[in-house]
Amino acid sequence: MRSLHFTATLVLSLTTLGASAQAKAFTSASGKNTTAAMWEGVQKNPASANVAMIPGYLLLGGGVQDMLK
Repeated sequence: MRSLHFTATLVLSLTTLGASAQAKAFTSASGKNTTAAMWEGVQKNPASANVAMIPGYLLLGGGVQDMLK
């Protein structure tokens, strides 16, 4: 039973990571900037705080930029 719990937890974690990565990529691509830079902009300009509320957006720094064009 312990193995089943570990497997379910791992699958859920990987699914969550995949969804987070997809949201970060969507945010960066649609904002044409890194998510870290977008987050810094929100921090410096409280009037733009609603950007973080856009469905599918994830303003979270870190990761690796895709340099393919």
